[in-house]
Amino acid sequence: MKETLERIQKGRVIAVLRGDTVEKTVRTAEALVEGGVNLIEITYTMDDPLAAIERLAGRDDILLGAGTVLSLKDARAARAAGARFLVSPCLIPEVVGYGREENLLVMPGIFTPTEAFQALSLGAEVLKLFPGSLGGPDLIKAFRGPFPGLKLVPTGGVEKENLRAWFAAGALAVGMGGNLAPREAIQREDYDSIRAKAREIIGLLP
Repeated sequence: MKETLERIQKGRVIAVLRGDTVEKTVRTAEALVEGGVNLIEITYTMDDPLAAIERLAGRDDILLGAGTVLSLKDARAARAAGARFLVSPCLIPEVVGYGREENLLVMPGIFTPTEAFQALSLGAEVLKLFPGSLGGPDLIKAFRGPFPGLKLVPTGGVEKENLRAWFAAGALAVGMGGNLAPREAIQREDYDSIRAKAREIIGLLP
């Protein structure tokens, strides 16, 4: 888990992929890596996410995670397919517990101080702030008052215009979906533009 946390802290941008096919998702991930983004989250909202995870799991240049993990069954399947970290949009105690048992980083979604406290009490080390668009970077500043060491990864509402503000507020990393790999670009298989977008976002990091 320590190595995973270090790689997330170093990579700083997690690409959240919801491709409509396994092949497009895999090729999108490859384009992102070529552009400098090597933290890849494959969500359960796509068709056959486990197949996409299995296709990418053997690559040393990718830290691969599974997203929208909503059950212990999903967590176990993603782990077996090769996911190195798990992300949920909400706090699911049994998934956090599974991560502790397996020494697997689990990032539960939170939005309130109570949820943050509950997640920390269960043993979560990194929390997904979701939806980030509703609070903005100032919400991280507010959280870090009562929770000074809190490791937050905002997702939803992170874009190039506010990227630096999120990190200035204290974000450990950020999650980016359509603002990094637009669905339209994935659908038309425009991997050059996705690669270019990745390079642009990496170039904006503080």
